[in-house]
Amino acid sequence: MVKLRVDQARQVAADAGLSGEVADVLVLAAASVGEAYTVVYEVDGADVIVMSDPPRRRVDVSQPGEADIRTIETQESSLRCTRSAAGWKCESRPLSEAPGAFRAEALVAVVDSLVTRPPDGTDLRVERRAVAGVRATCLVTSDRTFCVSKEGVALLLEGFGNGDLAAVDYRADVEDDAFDAPAAPDADR
Repeated sequence: MVKLRVDQARQVAADAGLSGEVADVLVLAAASVGEAYTVVYEVDGADVIVMSDPPRRRVDVSQPGEADIRTIETQESSLRCTRSAAGWKCESRPLSEAPGAFRAEALVAVVDSLVTRPPDGTDLRVERRAVAGVRATCLVTSDRTFCVSKEGVALLLEGFGNGDLAAVDYRADVEDDAFDAPAAPDADR
């Protein structure tokens, strides 16, 4: 899977006539689908925590005054868990219903949008910035920014039309029990 994504990124860069430096960022982002990481984003007043240790992925959404939502996806199953005052409840769900905004395909769409449809008269450039306490490498146009960690994990997306996404914390590992369900599927706890 990782090699396929890397090859696709190299092909996109070649087809678009991008510089080697820009191509390197695309390849880095594509390779992130094989990396373990934990990243915390603040999105519209909610904390969104994404944990990935392929093929396992977990997304937690916590918003004041709302029930916490946790989605855990493994190669074999997908769970959607909610926590209310009564505790956790988890339900099995089809794998195809996993959280789309944090899937590899969504990252590919963002990168494709950035490199194949840049604003008229705008060149892509590479910049380095601090994001979530780590050094990030960014692809930048006049109105869009996409930054990744040294492992290629998306840390900042600005100007893509669905609201901005900025990491506030990042680490290149995952807790050992991160993919344990907080309750048995289809049972209260």
